Amino acid sequence: MVRTGGEEEVPGPNVVSTLGQKITIPEALPLAWQDRVGKIYLSDLMIGLGSDPFLTFDLKDGLLLAQTQTMMYSIYPQDDNLAFVGDTTNRGDGAITVTHEDGDEKLFYLTSGYFPMEQVKGYTLGDEEPFDIVLRNEVPLSVWRKFTVTRGGEFDGRNVGFSVTPGNDLDIYVLYNESGGMLGFKLGKSAVIPLKAGNYFLAFNPAVDSSGEKVLSSRIVD
Repeated sequence: MVRTGGEEEVPGPNVVSTLGQKITIPEALPLAWQDRVGKIYLSDLMIGLGSDPFLTFDLKDGLLLAQTQTMMYSIYPQDDNLAFVGDTTNRGDGAITVTHEDGDEKLFYLTSGYFPMEQVKGYTLGDEEPFDIVLRNEVPLSVWRKFTVTRGGEFDGRNVGFSVTPGNDLDIYVLYNESGGMLGFKLGKSAVIPLKAGNYFLAFNPAVDSSGEKVLSSRIVD
């Protein structure tokens, strides 16, 4: 670490802060990180609307970049499952770590986990689907589902109501297109969203005190 003002960080008039840290940069970018370039990763912890829902990686001039809708950082992989993040001032928020469970990959940065878009579970409009709220550090994780509206089909050009029961007035529903563009959001126990033919991703962000089993359902609303 390179510090100014003393040995430990302290606030106040005589500020002690971290200016930087030497990071080892591998000669070659690990294949695991090369494979992540161009993929879209979805956040599993979107508190309200304040968190970035997507994470992507890009390679420019030999530098690996991690990008969300609001930030872009250079990152420095140390191995297949660890990369240090540039422009940070402490190790507490300065790394992306990767875990693997049952063949599925998940990346962690700050408080959120990110998983590949192709791992999102499919949902059929009109169905009732029970699911369990998953908690991490006592905080409920976001629930993602993907669905398709067939051209000329029952739901094409209709208003569709989504609800998760039991619901909460602070639940949030967010709809995205297949490229990650946000099409709208609703706050409350249900959401009515106009749909047309296409592929969609629905993110259900439960209220912070949510737990237990829920049921996702949808229907045409006249």
